[in-house]
Amino acid sequence: MKDQTKTRQTLIGELASLKERIAELEQSELKGKQADEALLEFEAKLKEAEETYRNIFMNSQTGLFRTEIETGIMLEANDSLARFAGFENREALLSSNFNIAERYVHPDARKKMLAIIKEQGQCDNYETRFRRNDGSVIWIRLSTKLVPDKGWLEGVAEDITAGKLAEDALRESEEKYRILFENASEAIFVAQDGKVVFFNPTTAIVTGYSNKEFVLRPFVDFIHQDDRNMVMERYVRRLNGEDIPRRYSFRILHKNGGFRWVELDTVLINWKGRPATLNFLTDITERKRVEETLQKSEERYRSLVENADEAILVIQDGIIKFVNTRAIESFGYSVQEFLSIPVFELVHPEDRNAVIERYLQKINGDTTPTHHTYRSIHKGGHIVWIDISSVLIDWEGRPATLNLITDITERKQAEEKLRESQERLLKEQKFTQLLLDTSPAFIVAIDFDGKTLMMNRSLLDALEYTAEQIKGTDYLTNFVPEEDRMKLAKVFQEIIQKGNMTINENHIISRSGRIYLVEWHGRSVTREKGSSNIFVGVGLDITDRKNSMDQLRKALGGTVQAIALVVESKDPYTAGHQRRVADISRAIATEMGLSPDRIEGIRMAGIIHDIGKVSVPAEILSMPRKLTDLEFSLIKTHAQSGYEILKDIEFPWPIARMVLEHHERMNGSGYPNGLTGDKLLPESRILAVADVVEAMATYRPYRAAL
Repeated sequence: MKDQTKTRQTLIGELASLKERIAELEQSELKGKQADEALLEFEAKLKEAEETYRNIFMNSQTGLFRTEIETGIMLEANDSLARFAGFENREALLSSNFNIAERYVHPDARKKMLAIIKEQGQCDNYETRFRRNDGSVIWIRLSTKLVPDKGWLEGVAEDITAGKLAEDALRESEEKYRILFENASEAIFVAQDGKVVFFNPTTAIVTGYSNKEFVLRPFVDFIHQDDRNMVMERYVRRLNGEDIPRRYSFRILHKNGGFRWVELDTVLINWKGRPATLNFLTDITERKRVEETLQKSEERYRSLVENADEAILVIQDGIIKFVNTRAIESFGYSVQEFLSIPVFELVHPEDRNAVIERYLQKINGDTTPTHHTYRSIHKGGHIVWIDISSVLIDWEGRPATLNLITDITERKQAEEKLRESQERLLKEQKFTQLLLDTSPAFIVAIDFDGKTLMMNRSLLDALEYTAEQIKGTDYLTNFVPEEDRMKLAKVFQEIIQKGNMTINENHIISRSGRIYLVEWHGRSVTREKGSSNIFVGVGLDITDRKNSMDQLRKALGGTVQAIALVVESKDPYTAGHQRRVADISRAIATEMGLSPDRIEGIRMAGIIHDIGKVSVPAEILSMPRKLTDLEFSLIKTHAQSGYEILKDIEFPWPIARMVLEHHERMNGSGYPNGLTGDKLLPESRILAVADVVEAMATYRPYRAAL
């Protein structure tokens, strides 16, 4: 491109000289044939120069152009420029009123270039992105010069997209190799002039030395003194171009004071224009320890191997060379059978290719994962799952693999059972969800903040909501009538504090205002570890049952009241006694916080607690004097008589027993059975207290009210 620019400038100079010459001839007013001939000669040279210049301009492989500096309108261009701008030829470009200023991808790119031109008069090798006629974007390099007296910019343009893409690809490739280098599991370093000049993080981990120590000290300082001469000799010979084995082992000094066995794989490279070695260092201390242990005491090793819990095989050239007793027990083959069977025939066909590939990698010295799991075939034909750990060893002077094998069949079977169990659990979960969705009972889950977590289909339908609408809502505010909220809040607190199961009745209200009475069985449930507890309630709609029971109780109440009147008609002195005892009992039970149902049962018992007096002679009941022992013994029979009258009647409460025990005392001094303490119903105790209080406060034939 520089040569083309030079030719163009030369031609421009020649054209300028010819023009000046023509002007001189015209001004000198030369006449005659000599002047005409000179003029014709100059015009011919001028035409030839212009034609040459035009041919160079039009046929140049570099884009040449001329634009207005202010507007960016293209005044002149060659075909090369037109093509990379996306046009067929120069004529197509110029006829489109092409404006180069509009084709810069970044709006400030042209402004920056113009600023350079205004300051320096020209701008060389300016790189920017350029939008072609079809909308695609390319990279271009511009060299532009200002023609001040014309207001033009003249210059050349090159399409450098391919180069830019190559740079990006190179940068991406370098980044990939950097990631591999920095995250490699083996130490990688470059040695030059006897020092480590470049290394990855694993190098420091393997040796224990810091980055600064690596850079400042010769690498021979990190090698065990007994191995230094050997390593340095190989290093120098390799730099001199000798063909020596690239892989060998030696010891390095660890910063902790000990040493580590390493295996070095090294190649000769060019580093910054000078020879160096690229080295891959693997810590083989553990492998060396195993090898040295085997060499020091073969008998001890054999005893260890023969009594090991793991099956141990040595494989060489695809043939088993050694097996221990555990291998014979695990696979069912004899030693002779093992030594005669190609080892890969013992592998399940579906795993065979993978096992062969890993074996070859190990034999060739590649570092492969330590553990593998695959299936083998027992002599009996069944599958044995094994876990194998393999290491490369020297066996009778040739490479082989030492394989430690664990039978994990039971573990695999357990895993399979676990998988089946998980599948069953999933099915059970689905079945449970089906039960929840089809159960006629109401089921709700609420967190300890009172937020609704879920409701089953029956409850959602009753409340006229969807699952999405109720989730996260405040249960008490949205689904419980105001008059029941305080009572239910206390139930929640009781569950939180005691964690026991509760049974209670409360109302719920639907979206349309319908009221349901529900008997709830609720308790707290602990979810997964770290999660808060929740309330779970299972409820039965007892609205209709409650209404029926209310009607039944009204009828029962009437019957009981009629029975009470029978007693009062026989003992007019105690008229109203039973009613007053019932009222006092109800007040005591209410103060004790008993449920409404139990309170009602106590009240009913109070109304008829003296029904047994119908069996006592009336003259004794109304005797105005102190009773004799015989008379009082007749009076005491009324508790048992009341029990006998009521015991076969099916009350919702233990009415007959309360009537029987209403004269018993906590200390056993009562009658008819002399019961004590917890042997008495709580309802009987309440009734006994109420009976005594009422008797003391009321007139009797034999005494005034106390």
